[in-house]
Amino acid sequence: MPEKEKAFVSASGVNCYGTFTSDKILHEESGIIKNDFLANLCAEWEKAADQFSDISDRVVCLRTAVVLGKNGGTFPFLRKLTDLNLGAAVGSGKQWMNWIHLEDLVNLYVFALEKPTVNGKYNAVADDIPTNEKFMKTLARTLCKFFISVHVPAFLITLMFGEMSIILLHGSRVSNKKIKSTGFDFQYDNLQKTFKTLI
Repeated sequence: MPEKEKAFVSASGVNCYGTFTSDKILHEESGIIKNDFLANLCAEWEKAADQFSDISDRVVCLRTAVVLGKNGGTFPFLRKLTDLNLGAAVGSGKQWMNWIHLEDLVNLYVFALEKPTVNGKYNAVADDIPTNEKFMKTLARTLCKFFISVHVPAFLITLMFGEMSIILLHGSRVSNKKIKSTGFDFQYDNLQKTFKTLI
């Protein structure tokens, strides 16, 4: 490149801290707490993104949670299950569910590109972080459907999804204070309000 770029923005994931269940609130400075495949993948990904600092004034890594959107990803599948009155917690149901609305994520990318003071790693998650059980109960309530109080057993999820089942069965709370301190405002900070807009 003849000149430096103004910004390089990379997508990373909230699994950068490791995939486990804990009540501890994780921040960008927390580092890898559980050394597993996803944590190492995110670390290598962010390391590769940092190499762009040679040709860019800023490098931003957005550590993204589960993205909720009408037409793709997790939400349509969960809605279909809940519409069939098959909404239930997975595993223990006590694992935390970090999420972000698709519109907030798009706005966050634009914000990261345009705001010259945004530099480094940021968690892209909404304020309202429920447990898996509360997440599924809220969806069932919003759709006016039944919620099955019997949890889907962990071994069944492992049979269905293999090694990737760890993402569904574990989760810790992740803080968004750092990105909010830069002036970014989340439009969708409440789970039930978000479900209503998607439905």
